[in-house]
Amino acid sequence: MQMSQRMEMVMTPQMIQSMEMLQLPLMALEQKIQQELIENPALELAEMRDEGDEASFDGDEEESGEAPEAFVDDELDLNENLGKVDELDYDWDSYYEEVAPRRVSLNDEERFDLIENAPGREMSFPQYLESQLTFMNLSERERKICTQIIYNLDPAGYLTIPLSETIPVGEELPPSEDELEDALEAVQSLDPPGVGSRNVRECLLRQIDALGENHHFERELVRHHLEDLAANRLPLIARGMGATVEDVKRAAAFVRTLNPHPGLDYGSGGIAHVQPDVIAELNEEGELIVTLIGGAQPDISDMFMALFDTTKRGRELREKMSRDPERAEEFKQMREMLKVGDQGKVLRDKYQSARWLITAIAQRERTLLRVAQDIAESQKEYLVGQSDAPAPLMMQDVADRVGIDISTVSRAVRDKYIDTPIGLKPLRMFFTRAVGGSHGNADSSNVQIMNQIRDFINAEDKKKPLKDDEIQDMLEKSGMSIKRRTVAKYRANLGFPSHSQRREF
Repeated sequence: MQMSQRMEMVMTPQMIQSMEMLQLPLMALEQKIQQELIENPALELAEMRDEGDEASFDGDEEESGEAPEAFVDDELDLNENLGKVDELDYDWDSYYEEVAPRRVSLNDEERFDLIENAPGREMSFPQYLESQLTFMNLSERERKICTQIIYNLDPAGYLTIPLSETIPVGEELPPSEDELEDALEAVQSLDPPGVGSRNVRECLLRQIDALGENHHFERELVRHHLEDLAANRLPLIARGMGATVEDVKRAAAFVRTLNPHPGLDYGSGGIAHVQPDVIAELNEEGELIVTLIGGAQPDISDMFMALFDTTKRGRELREKMSRDPERAEEFKQMREMLKVGDQGKVLRDKYQSARWLITAIAQRERTLLRVAQDIAESQKEYLVGQSDAPAPLMMQDVADRVGIDISTVSRAVRDKYIDTPIGLKPLRMFFTRAVGGSHGNADSSNVQIMNQIRDFINAEDKKKPLKDDEIQDMLEKSGMSIKRRTVAKYRANLGFPSHSQRREF
């Protein structure tokens, strides 16, 4: 036996729930709240309360007589035995005033418009191909083989596995090689042209064939010189085909109109509807004001508050119910349930769970708003259109200013969007790495440098395009100091090929 000392972090259920809530975007949060409302009888939507059921009182209510006996006789017993849910009960009204930030609520018409304008689910690419089989003269067996091939195509529309592997192992009567080839030919005849091809060359050739007989030169270019075409070696191609560079340029321009990835135009079958969590707006004084978009707000039901809350709010609810015979009887029945079996524990657990949920939501709103406000302040020039790219900003900087952990910042911005004067933006996009400045200039963000590289390339002489080291020198003169290999990386990320491939003859 030995004694040892160690430090470890124990995650309580409240902490785990708080982190989960912080990560959820608004639409997912509302779904979570709706599920909790179904499962927990202690919860109700805040807007479902009648005006007379609010838990705030002004003291001017007309007394309706003596309190029912049930409330007078057992009030002390209730407070002694049921008020000990825990020692952390406090006035929820004051908690909301202190923690919950100001929100912008959408009215019913605005919410209806969001639902109406949300795009419907698209037909997936395999479903689109399969639907075309119904218009072909195929037997049931042939259609089944074609379907197997279709669902083995990759997202770009290519068949990248051996044809024999498209049929499941153990098929009772596996198709012959000829049947597979015929089925593949049928799939390759579907729209879009080029689908079901085994490689790029075959894909492009099928698209050329689908356009008719007037493209013999282009067909020969793709069949015999595709690699040289990709490398922009036009003079070499011209010599090999016995043509002029101008002839090759015209044919190359035609080939570039073809689609080497026919399946990607159809997506994965659905467009995600994005709803912002925060709004940044300029007021009349030119200040950037950040507010949360409010969604469904859960609250603890009056009955559970009357049963378990020992603060002022609970006492006032019990007094109010005592003046309503119908509510008084309901309260008495609920209190009797607490004495039956384990019902008392079940209801207390539901009440505690409801409290934790409301606390987690309020904490989520507070953290998200503080993080969004700090981001908006740091990126104000970009958000108001005075800069073409976000300024350098690290998550650790925001965490230090807000006074939270960097992991909390990461959760707060995950899958969240902000509606700004320059459009809808993901919060995560505002975090850009700083790249060292030169000649005493301030650091630039990697986005700013990429924008500068794009401008340089768009303005270059296409007959003598800029090399990466030339772009590096131009950036240095602009006060942006980066390495040549970083220039090459950013150029590739922007979708620009090397200088030799950008050259026009």
